[in-house]
Amino acid sequence: MHQLQDVTGEAIAVVDDKADDAFLGVVYEASIARAYLQYSEELRREEHGTG
Repeated sequence: MHQLQDVTGEAIAVVDDKADDAFLGVVYEASIARAYLQYSEELRREEHGTG
């Protein structure tokens, strides 16, 4: 998340750095935020023994 704080826009290009930065697709900011929040919630449940 720290690396994403300077990103502007709704989507980030995904490239293959081993293949001359070949374009692979995009990932949307909302998808990244949703995955981060789900992971954070899982960790919280484990810490509190509720999951």
